[in-house]
Amino acid sequence: MSWQDLERKHEQEWVTFKELKVAAWDKLEQQREHMYAAFGDDESKMSATIVQEKVEHDREEWQALWGENGMKEKYLRAIQKRELKAFKEQVKQNVLDRLRQERQQLTRSKDQERGR
Repeated sequence: MSWQDLERKHEQEWVTFKELKVAAWDKLEQQREHMYAAFGDDESKMSATIVQEKVEHDREEWQALWGENGMKEKYLRAIQKRELKAFKEQVKQNVLDRLRQERQQLTRSKDQERGR
């Protein structure tokens, strides 16, 4: 995988993340609307405290999962950080292997010159 491939992959993951985040918010709002519709949109029929607590609880839960520095964002950042670290390690190892091969080839060439 090249650096550009990794960047594209991470960019696509953030696009997908944002789509899922919006979908989760829409679902939360839809659930709230259904709750109100069940009471005929008449708040006087609902216990204001219970409804308010439910709405607040749902929003806090959404924020914990999807909000800024929410669990899902932290998880995605951690995964991408590990992938980036692994990529850098792979590049480093490839460079070291190449240097080792060059050094061995140079040593062989010097040994052959001495043997002549």
